[in-house]
Amino acid sequence: MEALSQVQIIRSLAQALDWFEKELSWGTPASQLSHLTVRIGELYVAMITRGQMASRTNQRGYGVISGENERISVKTFTTSTHVSFNAKTFSLVDRVMILRIDTDPEEGITITEYMDLTAAQARETARADREGKKMRISTSIGKTTAVRDISELSIVQR
Repeated sequence: MEALSQVQIIRSLAQALDWFEKELSWGTPASQLSHLTVRIGELYVAMITRGQMASRTNQRGYGVISGENERISVKTFTTSTHVSFNAKTFSLVDRVMILRIDTDPEEGITITEYMDLTAAQARETARADREGKKMRISTSIGKTTAVRDISELSIVQR
């Protein structure tokens, strides 16, 4: 697969966001557009890190390689209370970026960088499921009515 230029990544992101808006206007709930939210998140991270999409579709463990060669696992959510990572392939990841897509009739679609962690920080933050197959990070702390800068968020252990 040939690498995309930054212009191609930006255009692809714009097209994916346009399609997301169309689906919403047709009445499709954002929570049912996971195929688009995944793509939007990966394109957004490739753009902001001056990186590339992973060389293979469904690359094990990560979806983006940053301009500094970090293997980034990108998780994008709209309404979820957690995101999950495959414990078997997490060793292939250098960095984790968790994004939230919000929709507002007046402001449109916004992408919030919810968490940007090293793989080690993500592992410390995550909780394993009962079978030990998945690692989960809670996204419920972001359910507020006020929009806050990501630098104001902190991870608390319960």
